Amino acid sequence: MAHEYEGNMVNEFDAEIEGTSAGSNSLLIDGLDAETLARRFHDTYERLAPLYGYKTRKASRVDWDDVPHQNKKLMIATCQELINEGI
Repeated sequence: MAHEYEGNMVNEFDAEIEGTSAGSNSLLIDGLDAETLARRFHDTYERLAPLYGYKTRKASRVDWDDVPHQNKKLMIATCQELINEGI
């Protein structure tokens, strides 16, 4: 279990998300996998933020495809952990 985020020790969640693409055995509901859930969360959050008077930082206000790789991996790993917990 390695978590040194500034360094190179994120191996645990790197390994954890290896099998989270569509079609993996880590499903939530109706075939919704961790990456799809992370993408939908990101897109929905960005869409709803202004309705709640919140303006996201310009640097983070990007389409899912443009989210920095490490941030994307973190969001996918977070969703995968929730899926694994049965949420």
